[in-house]
Amino acid sequence: MGARYRFPMSNQAFLKRAFELAESGEYAKVSDIRKAMTQEGFPLYLVSQLSGRQLAQQLRTKILAARRTKQPGK
Repeated sequence: MGARYRFPMSNQAFLKRAFELAESGEYAKVSDIRKAMTQEGFPLYLVSQLSGRQLAQQLRTKILAARRTKQPGK
C-alpha cells in the first residue's frame, strides 16, 4: 500500500496524506481513509482528527469530486 511514515510527524504532513488519499478516487468514505491511514502506520490520535466535522466535510467533498472524475464514460 502507501508509504510507512516515521514519527514525529507534523500535522501538515498528516493532513496532506489524508487529502492525497481523498483525491485518489479509491475511497468512498472518510472512514475508508481513516482505515487506510491506520494501516499505513499513522497513530490513532492523528487518525481520529479526520472525524472532526469541518475536516470530514472537506474530505467528503474531495472524495466525491475524485470519484466523479473516475467514473467510466465521464
